[in-house]
Amino acid sequence: GNGRGITTFRVKADLLETVAFFWDFDSRIHHETTGDVERLVEERGEDWKLRLRRRQKLESTHGVLHRHREFKNIMKLHKVNENIMIISIEASKLRKKSSSGLKGFVDSIRRLSSFRRSSIRNSFAAMRRSMKISNVVEGYEDVYIRFTKKGWQTTKVEYSLTLDLGSGTSDLTTRRALEKHLDEGAVAGRYFSSLVKLEDMTKKQGEILGADLVWDGGQLGGLHLRSKRARHMEEVCKNSAALREV
Repeated sequence: GNGRGITTFRVKADLLETVAFFWDFDSRIHHETTGDVERLVEERGEDWKLRLRRRQKLESTHGVLHRHREFKNIMKLHKVNENIMIISIEASKLRKKSSSGLKGFVDSIRRLSSFRRSSIRNSFAAMRRSMKISNVVEGYEDVYIRFTKKGWQTTKVEYSLTLDLGSGTSDLTTRRALEKHLDEGAVAGRYFSSLVKLEDMTKKQGEILGADLVWDGGQLGGLHLRSKRARHMEEVCKNSAALREV
């Protein structure tokens, strides 16, 4: 259940405003667009450091399990220079070490040839029963977001992600979760495009707005599928400053 991905885009906003959008982890817009079951800042430390916790629903591709993945991370803000800033969101070292220990434990079980096959089947059946009791499973993610000032009211955003959902997660489920995580970056592009007025709309921003109007399941592979396109278009028109003028 491992995956990596990267997405790059530009937003019509200055550097600090763009960074603030991503730094505001528990904002209403992030709650609405990510679909997270829970999204909290557990601790605000010094030197621009936050301790985060969030839970996200993960659906099995077989339609059997609907379990939550819980991510506990440390978010930091780094200033490279006047034109470049970086937000890092990393899983704690303690959790990573615990995950490695669990993997080693499972590997050790597999090497115990003295176990009879029936005993192994019974052991795994018991493990599956215990997993069904808990609706929360630990997940691990490392996110790095690089912000580069590219001119007046223009910021380039490079969003990279490494995701670990556990060895029991299928490749397809992992890919869908990865795309959903990356789509959080694309939300920023749509959010800032919706703030642009008609007189300030560029060709590129018009293309983004047009793509959002005919958005069929998302730009990154079928995310946030909208069964009622008319309702979606109404929402886009309501949220866009340019379309409200029209």
